[in-house]
Parts: sequence; structure tokens; C-alpha cells
Amino acid sequence: MTTTGSTKGGWTEYITPEGKRYYFNKSQNINTWDKPLEFKTVEEIAATPTPWQEHVHDTGRKYYYNKTTKASVWDEPSDLKAIREAQETIRQQQREKGIDPDLLEAKEKEKNANDPQVKIATFHELLESKGVTQTWTWEMAMRAVINDDRYKVLNSIAEKKSAFHDFQNIKKQQDKEDKRKREIRNREAFLEMLKTCQGLKPGMTWRKAIGYFEGDVRMDAIKASERESLFEDFMVKLEKETRENAIKTQRENVAKLREIFREDKRIDVNTPWRTVKVNYNDDLLFNALERGDRLLIFQDYIRELEREEEISKRNETIKRRKDARKNRESFRGLLYERYKDGQLNLKTKWHQFVETIKLDERYLRMIDSQQTGSLPSELFGDWLDELEEIFLRERKKVREIINDLAVDFSPKMTQLEFISAIAGHPLFSSLNNKFYVNFYEDYMDELKEEDRKREKDAEKRRRKIENNYFDLLYSHAVKLTTNWDELREKIASHPSFLAVPIEEERLRLFKEFTEGKESESSADEEGNVDDEKKKHKSHRKHKHKRNRSESEEKSRKKHKSHRKHKHKRNRSESEEKSRKKQETEANGQQQSVSYLTQPPPQFRQQPSASSVQEEPEEGESK
Repeated sequence: MTTTGSTKGGWTEYITPEGKRYYFNKSQNINTWDKPLEFKTVEEIAATPTPWQEHVHDTGRKYYYNKTTKASVWDEPSDLKAIREAQETIRQQQREKGIDPDLLEAKEKEKNANDPQVKIATFHELLESKGVTQTWTWEMAMRAVINDDRYKVLNSIAEKKSAFHDFQNIKKQQDKEDKRKREIRNREAFLEMLKTCQGLKPGMTWRKAIGYFEGDVRMDAIKASERESLFEDFMVKLEKETRENAIKTQRENVAKLREIFREDKRIDVNTPWRTVKVNYNDDLLFNALERGDRLLIFQDYIRELEREEEISKRNETIKRRKDARKNRESFRGLLYERYKDGQLNLKTKWHQFVETIKLDERYLRMIDSQQTGSLPSELFGDWLDELEEIFLRERKKVREIINDLAVDFSPKMTQLEFISAIAGHPLFSSLNNKFYVNFYEDYMDELKEEDRKREKDAEKRRRKIENNYFDLLYSHAVKLTTNWDELREKIASHPSFLAVPIEEERLRLFKEFTEGKESESSADEEGNVDDEKKKHKSHRKHKHKRNRSESEEKSRKKHKSHRKHKHKRNRSESEEKSRKKQETEANGQQQSVSYLTQPPPQFRQQPSASSVQEEPEEGESK
């Protein structure tokens, strides 16, 4: 089952899987397929049939009879009232449209003239108008109504007798209800008589109390068999009220004595009970209470004083904590002021900064002995951490600006040139001007690092190209006497030869190789080199002569790491990994163009296939 979400007058509408609607009243725990009045339109309400009928009692008072449940009530039922209001609304709408509702009702009555229920209702109206009561016989009623035209509304005698008996049943129920209400009023009057009697006391019997009420009509209206029972019930309530009043008085006296103790300045947490007894020996309220009650009141009041003292201490502790928190906030305000003035930035050291604020009242409150919580130096560190986070977010914007601009940024740029270069970007206005120096230094350090890396990569490529060139010369058995022009014709189309683009450089490397051969020959004459070493000496010499030692490489990396992180404090592991990944990806996108130098990333050209050969991993043998 699914709900439509519609709830009116306690009814909720549901839909079965088959699409049929039904209604549930949670307060009455009722399910029905019929649409309640709350879900009907005005027209539907006005057309709803009702089992309720309106009649007039002998006293002239209206009552309502339900022909389905055979129940009678004095008050107009809510559904009948809703139907009548809807009908009146429709009548008003008809009048506004120029339609006579009375004429329509006359036509409707004429149309429903043969409705059995309408006929019975008309016959009941006849009996009511003739004053028929429940004690009348059929013959008496017939003689009273036989000459009325409404007598003929029912055709057969059987129908008339049935309607007559239904009418008498309604009358009986009405008389029964009147009798019940009359008995209720008599009982209420009897109880009022008992309540106003001054001679009644708790525990008194009916035989003793009856003398107070002789001749009172309120007692005579109650049956003799019920009087004693009502009296006993009243006495039970009276005794209960008496006890409750006594308890109430006791509580009031206790509260008064406690208030007296509270106003007595002589009583404190350390006052003994014997002293209080002496002080209040002649007090009427004090003596009106039992000894045990007096002691309990005193003990409760002492406990109350102890709680108040504890609360006072707790409040004092809370106040000190609040003051400490205010002092911390005030100190943060001091940090913010110095930050705005430019005296506090990412490079500021605590031992230097504290010298500038040591006479400030906000700093002096932080080093007071009553101050709790974080130390000034810790708040200073937290401030720098927050400043670092702000800087990292701002630095992302600067990187976006740099990536969007077609500007050749150089490590030789001044700060003014750098700021002027990025000032035209739309994001520049959202940058924090306190970080301009940091933006400049951070990016310049990055550019310098990129230049160093490019120089290193260019040097590696140059060494590789030279080694490949030397290998080519070695494979052609170049000697000291080898002619360069003849050799050039042989190797002119070889990739290792073409990888050296400058003719002067090729000739220089050729001469260097032959000079190495000459040195090798000299060493052979002296007998200092064995045959195996002599074979590969020239090749190894030119392949490894420019390699740095391992200690030099570690020292350079350590210096590079120190330089890269000198402005970063307390960076998390995840941020560091992310930054390294971004640097790796940025470096991976750079394409080599020359074996000696490279331009900045924004202006690099794609290399030709023959200009650079694949470089082996560091430490990998050829």
C-alpha cells in the first residue's frame, strides 16, 4: 500500500496495488472504502445521504434520530451539520446564478415522493405535531391523526403501525435520557448540600450526619437507598482532601522555615545544629514542626549551602576559562593586526616576533599565571599554519594565472616585473596582496629549479650523444692517422653522426678521440696497461669522464630539497605527495629540443626524430 500524502481531519488517503483508494483514521483505527466528508467536494457533501433526522420534542427542543443505529441525540451531529452547510452553500451559488433553489427542492421532493424513508419521516412529523407520546395506543393516535392529509402518506395500516412504534421508541429513548440528566442534577445538588454543611467532619457516620439535612429538598430528591452511598463517597473524598490540606500546610511551614534559615546570616555551612536550636527556641513556627522535621529542614538547607558553594566554585572556574578564551582571542587579534601591518608573515620567527610585542597588554595577559590553555608561541604557530593554508590556496590561483598567460617568466625577473605580468588576469584582483612577495619567491625558486634540471638533462643528453659518437668512431677503428674527410664520408649518414648538429663540434670530438688514441699508444709503449684494458680504455674514458661522484650527487640533492622546502611548514604527507605528483607531471610534459640548452616550457619546440635518441636509465649499461 502506498499513501498519496493527503491527510484531512484525521483521515489519510491510501492506494492499493490495484489502484483502488481507501481511507484510514489513525485516532479511531477505522478503514473505509467510502470517501470521508473531509475529502469530498461541496457538491459531493451536499449530495451525501445521512441517516440522521431532525425532530421536535414535546418541550419544543430539537433532537436528532439516527435511523441506522436507532440512537437519538440532542446536539446536531457534525456530519449532518456539514451536509446542511454544503447544501446552503450550493443554494447561495444557485441564487447568484439566478436559479430558485426552493423551486428545485420542490421538484426534488416531488421526485422523491415515493421514497419510503421520506414517507416515514413525514408520518413521524404528523405524530409529533399531534402530541403523541410513548404512552399512547395505536387507536388513540389514529383518532388524533386520521383526519390529517399526512396520514395518507403511508399506504397500508402495517406501515403506519410500524412507523408509530418507531416513533414511540424514539420517545422512550428521549424520556430515558431526560431522566438520566435529571438524576445527575439531583446528585450534584445533594453533593453541594454535603459540601456546604459546616457540621460534617472526617470520620462521621450517616446516622449522625442525617440530622443536619432533615427537611432539605435536595435530600428528598434522592432515593433513600442511594443517600448513604453518596454520603460515604463524599466522606472518602473529604478525608482525602483533609489529608492533602494537612500535607500542604506542612509543606508551607517547611518552606517558610527554610526561608527563615536562608535569611538568617548567622547560619553558614559550618554552623552546628545545637546553635540553631538555641537561637530558635522561642520561635512559634519552629516549635510548630516536629523535631525530626526541623532537623531535616536544617540538614537540607546545609546541603543547599554546600551545593551553592560548589556551584560558585564551578562558576568561578568557568569564568576563568572564559577569560582565558577571551585572552586567546585578543592575542589572535594582536597577531591579525601585526599581519595587516606587514610585521607578521610566513618567514617571521617567534623569538624575533616576541620582542616586538613583549610590552603589549594582550601578550602580558597571555603569560599571566592565571591564564590556561595554549601558550602564545603555540597560538603563533597555529596562526602561521593557517597562513600557510591560505597561501597554498592562493598559490593555486597564481598557477592558474601563469598557465593562462602567454608570458615568458624568467628567474631573472624582479618582483615588480612578476606582479606586473600577472596583474592583468581577472583572478589577480582576488589574490591576497600580503603574499605577493611569497608568490614571487616561490615561483622564482621553481623556475630556477627547472633551469637546473634542464641544464642537468641537457648535460646528460650531450654526454650520451658524445658517447654514441665516440662509439661510432671506435667501431670504425679510428686511429691517430685516420683522415677526417675520408672518415666523414663513411659515417655521414649514421644517426650518431647526425645527432651532433654542428660541424665544428664533430671535428672537435674527432680530435679529442684521436688524442685519446695517442695517449693510449704512449701508455702501451711504457707497458703500464695490459691488452684487455688497452682495448677499451679510450671507450671508457670518454663515456664516464664527466659523471659526478655519488657523494657529490647526494650533496646536490640535499641542497635542492632544503631550497625547495624552506618556506613550507607542517605540510601534511598527502599535500607533499600531491605537489610532487604535479611537478612530475609538469616535468614529464617537457620535450627536449637540444642536447645543450632548453627554453622555458611555454616556448619549447617539438624535436625532430633524428635530433635526440632515447636515453637509457641512470646506471644502466649500454
